[in-house]
Amino acid sequence: HFENLLRQMLLTPELEIGLIDFLTESEKASLNSYNDTSVPYPKDITVLDLFRRQALASRDKIVAVYGDKELSIKTLDRCSSQVAQFLQQQGIRTENLVPICIDRSLEMLIGILGILKAGGAYVPIDPTYPQKRIDFILQDIGANCVLTNTKFSSLFSGQKAINLETFDYEEYSTESLRVDIKPNHLAYAIYTSGTTGNPKGVLNEHSGLINRLLWMRDDMKINLDAIILQKTPYTFDVSVWELIMPLITGCKLVFAAPEGHKDPIYIQELIFTEQITIIHFVPSMLSMFLEVVKPKQCGSLNHVVCSGEALPPAMAENFKRNLKHTELHNLYGPTEAAIDVSSIALRKEDTSKLVSIGKPAANVQLYIVNEWQKIQPHGVVGELLIGGVQVARGYLNRPELTKEKFIPDPFLPKADNRLYRTGDSVRWLPDGNIEFLGRIDHQVKIRGVRIELGEIEQEIQQYSESIKDVVVQVKEKNQAKKIV
Repeated sequence: HFENLLRQMLLTPELEIGLIDFLTESEKASLNSYNDTSVPYPKDITVLDLFRRQALASRDKIVAVYGDKELSIKTLDRCSSQVAQFLQQQGIRTENLVPICIDRSLEMLIGILGILKAGGAYVPIDPTYPQKRIDFILQDIGANCVLTNTKFSSLFSGQKAINLETFDYEEYSTESLRVDIKPNHLAYAIYTSGTTGNPKGVLNEHSGLINRLLWMRDDMKINLDAIILQKTPYTFDVSVWELIMPLITGCKLVFAAPEGHKDPIYIQELIFTEQITIIHFVPSMLSMFLEVVKPKQCGSLNHVVCSGEALPPAMAENFKRNLKHTELHNLYGPTEAAIDVSSIALRKEDTSKLVSIGKPAANVQLYIVNEWQKIQPHGVVGELLIGGVQVARGYLNRPELTKEKFIPDPFLPKADNRLYRTGDSVRWLPDGNIEFLGRIDHQVKIRGVRIELGEIEQEIQQYSESIKDVVVQVKEKNQAKKIV
């Protein structure tokens, strides 16, 4: 490196030091090899194509369970088609965004699949949001109707609220709509915190979602026998794979009761009674779970997936001591790149001092660069950029921010190739895994939820004219993060 740096300085003394390429050829080859992730997944399919195959192959199989209620693939297919017929009558077409505001339930799955069948993309809305935030999202997407339930119908006065609990399914045809849905059409949009005081909607396409699902299916060998616990709030993008994976694989989905995701004892009981094989935790919730875990009750667990926050080494070690027959996966990824883009299985890894975020997923490229977008060598800190099929289309109605965060790909300069600037500070480890080091801006994670401190500052600023300036910080005390 030093020799290359001196040579470049002598040859091009006018060049800024950050623009100098001082990597050796062998190191370039090594870094390039990490992004050799090509897997020939079909490029002409959507979530609906794979669901139709399951609907034909195993119609009577139970695909979802909530309490003592069950939903077969046949019934899910029929009811979602009836919702899709209704939505089409309301004018929903491809690329239309359709909000859904509902408790965790069988109707949640029916509604989401119905939106997709109509050609639309679903937009989850948390009913606990302030009314101002709900109204902003509805206005931002131009919603004229919303799927909901009895409990939350009153939140919507300017839109037609369709109560899925009382919906007259029999009034509509069970025939699947012949809608020309292409892989580059939108599948879902999730709103994340924004620095301007308003959230921003991230637009994700079928192509990126399909790649993410097929990669996870193959990596964890998910088949008809798998049983996934759906406990992630559906405004958090981890829920997307929990909800959609059963649709493409035919495995079973078990819904936790609303608010049940906060109770580690209830979760453990559900693992035992429903024989759950795959579950997701943010590390802060995993910590609570490990405090009460009884290994014999968790014998069915094959995979525990962690993401959303940094996973502490002590927690990983504790997990491996308690759940000796369960694989622990550490995943990383932003909403702007179809949920997760890197992973590592930790059972055989040394996690005593460091837990990495692993290596790139299938058909994903990861680059670590300096502020001049030059590749950083092993061990040197830089910003993580994401390329490949999972990169989102951008932000809804935010062209300037989209242009800032989604940039042309200088490393694979093909038409439409873009990179997403994560704002995350990372570095390559000698074994090709990536170490996550934190943020390069003011975004934080609290219990797995992305929060722009600027959004909170903006809200406080608007509270009173007497407030001249605002600073919001996150302070840690006894492992609990508090906003002050």
